[in-house]
Amino acid sequence: MAARFAFTAERVAAVGVEATVVTLGQAGALVAALVLTKVLTSTLGEEQYGQYALVMTGPMLLQQFVFGPASQAGLRFYPEHAARGTLPELLSVIFGWLRRVSLLAAAIAIVIAVGLAMMGLWGLAALTLLALVIGLAQNYQALFASFQAAARQRGVVAVHQVLDPAARAVGAFLTMRWLGVGAVTGTTGVMLGAIAVMLSQRQQFLFSHSAEPAAPAKQSMLETANAMWSYGSSFALWGLFTWAQQASDRWSLNAFADAESVGVYVAAYQLASVPTLLAGTALSQFVFPIVFNRAGDGTAPAALRSAARAVHIVTALFAVWLAVAVALCWLIGSQLLVLMTSERFLGGAPLLVPLTFGLGLAQLAQLLSLIPLSSKRLDTYRWVKISQSVVGVGLNIIGAAVAGVEGVVLALIVSAGIYLLAVFVVNRQILKANLDGHPAI
Repeated sequence: MAARFAFTAERVAAVGVEATVVTLGQAGALVAALVLTKVLTSTLGEEQYGQYALVMTGPMLLQQFVFGPASQAGLRFYPEHAARGTLPELLSVIFGWLRRVSLLAAAIAIVIAVGLAMMGLWGLAALTLLALVIGLAQNYQALFASFQAAARQRGVVAVHQVLDPAARAVGAFLTMRWLGVGAVTGTTGVMLGAIAVMLSQRQQFLFSHSAEPAAPAKQSMLETANAMWSYGSSFALWGLFTWAQQASDRWSLNAFADAESVGVYVAAYQLASVPTLLAGTALSQFVFPIVFNRAGDGTAPAALRSAARAVHIVTALFAVWLAVAVALCWLIGSQLLVLMTSERFLGGAPLLVPLTFGLGLAQLAQLLSLIPLSSKRLDTYRWVKISQSVVGVGLNIIGAAVAGVEGVVLALIVSAGIYLLAVFVVNRQILKANLDGHPAI
């Protein structure tokens, strides 16, 4: 009995240390991200910051359609391959595929940049190429971090979470100080910071995996690739639709209003995302390996119920935090927005409470989606994601056309509410089918 109690206490202490490291990493990343936003908004102003926000939808596409799905599939199969000693197969498949996709993305971006230059839009051409490099750097860095998180190397991940926005902020500040203020010079600094952190994360990743044996068998790699594709293709499909929804708010505002409106909206969005997306990311990063380790292959009823309990706990914690965050935005949102940006962006203050609420609803749904992800039952969830994204794109376009920035914010709340309700229904079906011993959904 004493031995069992000691073992439990040791596990609780270990989990507490991991949770502390994750929290500190997210807190540091939060501060650094706020500094980056402050540097860009206070220096560039509404219109040029809006241009920067528009071109950064390119890196978002790479993350949602390419690197995100690769990371999700890698995280899902990492524990299994680590237990079997076959991590080289997993890593070879993922990085081999990403190298080819990166070359394709570079070719497309170069063609777009050349076309813009021929039209005389040299600034947009330069921003397109800079956005490509930023997208590749930040997504490779995030991929390295995801594998290190799966291996529960929390310290390395936390340090680089802080370094990433900090290096971008320093880079943007120095380049605009030395080369002049502008969207191109500021984005150049962001690019240099992203590259520096990616190279550091890559070095840490190579060091931690240097002992892995090389040259896995081709047949075994083919089996791994098929399993990865079967699981990750769903993420790629709905990632494309998710990106369309995430980018459509900015581009709809640019089409029906102007870049200045985009800048004000994105500045408010960035502040609203602080207590929602970052807190949700911290909880997800902490619970992700725990959920997938508990779920195993996703077929054992007891294992899946144990994983679902962990998901429900972190979801409840986030719901409480969301209520606090909404209250804080209502009380001191205006002051925080000016502190984070400048008085030129004060017009976005009324957007903070509804944006925080809408982003929080979406993040609740994302946390709950760990249940279908850990059970490998993605068919129904795939269509939930796609349908929600299509509805979100339509609502963004209508909202921007009818009511401008306020219409886009309302579109976010409605689409996030639909998403949360749909995920809740899917989870009930999965857990009921698992309990009754029915086939996967």
